[in-house]
Amino acid sequence: MKKIDKLDKLLFTFFSVALVLSLVLGLVGFNVLIFLSIASNLFLIMIFKYLIKRFNIKFSTKEKIFIILLIILLYAFYIISILTRKFIYYMDFSCYYNLQNELSDAFGISLFRGIRYFGGGTWSGEYGTFLSFFVEIFYKFSSKTINAYLISCVLIFIPYIILSFSLLIKKMCNNKVFIPSLLIFILMPILHSTFIMGQPDIFGMVFVFLIIFLTIDYNFKKIEFDRLLLLLILTFALIITRRWYMYFVIAYYIIYVIKILIENKKDFKIIITNGFKFAIISILFIGILLFPMFKNILINNYSSSYSFYLGNGFIGELKNQVLHLGILNLIIIMFGIVMGIKNKNTRLNSVLAIVGYFIIIYLFTRIQNMGLHHSLLLIIFYIYFEIILLNYFIKNEMEFFCYIIILTLLINFSMGIYRINDTKIFTNVPISVSDDENYKEIKNIAKWLKDKLNSENRAYMITHNNMINPDKFRNIFKPDNTISSYLPYGSSIIGVHLFPGDLLTAKYVITTTPFDATSIEYKYNEVFNGLVNENKFKLIKKFDLKNNYQLLIYERIIPYDNNEIKLYKDALKEESEKYKNLYENVLNEYLIGE
Repeated sequence: MKKIDKLDKLLFTFFSVALVLSLVLGLVGFNVLIFLSIASNLFLIMIFKYLIKRFNIKFSTKEKIFIILLIILLYAFYIISILTRKFIYYMDFSCYYNLQNELSDAFGISLFRGIRYFGGGTWSGEYGTFLSFFVEIFYKFSSKTINAYLISCVLIFIPYIILSFSLLIKKMCNNKVFIPSLLIFILMPILHSTFIMGQPDIFGMVFVFLIIFLTIDYNFKKIEFDRLLLLLILTFALIITRRWYMYFVIAYYIIYVIKILIENKKDFKIIITNGFKFAIISILFIGILLFPMFKNILINNYSSSYSFYLGNGFIGELKNQVLHLGILNLIIIMFGIVMGIKNKNTRLNSVLAIVGYFIIIYLFTRIQNMGLHHSLLLIIFYIYFEIILLNYFIKNEMEFFCYIIILTLLINFSMGIYRINDTKIFTNVPISVSDDENYKEIKNIAKWLKDKLNSENRAYMITHNNMINPDKFRNIFKPDNTISSYLPYGSSIIGVHLFPGDLLTAKYVITTTPFDATSIEYKYNEVFNGLVNENKFKLIKKFDLKNNYQLLIYERIIPYDNNEIKLYKDALKEESEKYKNLYENVLNEYLIGE
């Protein structure tokens, strides 16, 4: 192993100093999230540097220039999109922004409160704050708007993503395939679709690529402690990035074990012995640290709770993926599959890649169908077969067809930007953000709410769809939290959100006409309309949303009573039979005199 150079020592010194400052200053009451952010980024940089040196990865001058240009182009693409949009972030698109601020606030209270907040979010298995540590290094010095948060994510994540994939290509392919492989990766619409709208789940792909990088040429014939330690760290990091990355972990390690056992039959015993030792240590390490997460996953009936998101299951998801890819891109991948299976050198890997692909979709669709951000799990399989096809053309001096592939994918990418594909030939994945058509109207309503809402005057909004929802008003003036403090996120998804107590206690109730429901909120609205007819509420404000919709704000004039609770109970009887703790039990807490 090569000696530690000066840069290694410098990185480790800064990393150590950042950790010490985090501990010392945190104990005396300083918000140390910025120091933890510096330490997190330095630690990941040290991993990259170690892998490059350890596996003797070399980039040519041309490749280095291409990587830098690609990062600059992606920076320009994202930043121009972010700064020129009139888009109000809502629901999942604003979730991580709020988590970033909440984590900072927690560390602002105390070091232990920050650690507890991070641990609680991580162990719950829902939306964790792991990636917030990496983002804070830029976000700390920004304007703290949602746009500023997303730009911070872009500045941090894109170099990591490009470099991690570059390392993997170097391990997999010859140098002639490097630049076209990077291009097809960047031109994959699924990679950008939700990141550009505010969901930074893409960060997990860094760990996906590094895990594959470490395992692609390792067969457990001998124990390599440094490699296995990094595998353990990266697998742990991937799982805590988002819970659903576990589907990749399960699928990939299954096909990885099959691969090394088939390729090394003579050394079966030693491979099983060494692999078993690593598996036990990994399960104990990750299992103990993430025990609350795994406990929640085992206890909770996610297949029932997430039934709203289930769209035709396994077969439906395959159809969705075809639409996400576009027929032309699918044809390219299918040719890659044929070539991969035809070539005996890539046959096993190709078959196992197909197996891994189907395992992920099968496991995922047992709970719900995949959103665009979940489709990140499948990107590596698509790219693998496209690279096989590129490699075939280059090896057989048919580079012209490589240009055809790149041109096709570039057109496919452009269709995602301009959203003009209705033929299924190209992708249906949007990689641009449409301006909110009623941006001005929403801003005017938000101004009214900001003036009216306070601790004594709360509001609840029943309407909760992609066009009109509470987050549109909660987030438009962020980082100002006036509206979000007194207008809750709301309840809309059956089996996920509990009955909203604010519907009983808030001074203002907001709805729309016509009323478009996505899930259970239509039942809330039906009961509410009945209460309006009984003169328990009066209409105090009406706003025209300029799209054939009107937003109505009612003021409660008669306090809720047990009869009102009974109306909601009767309306939610079917839901309460399945999710008693979410509906009936919550309503019982508001009963008067019992």
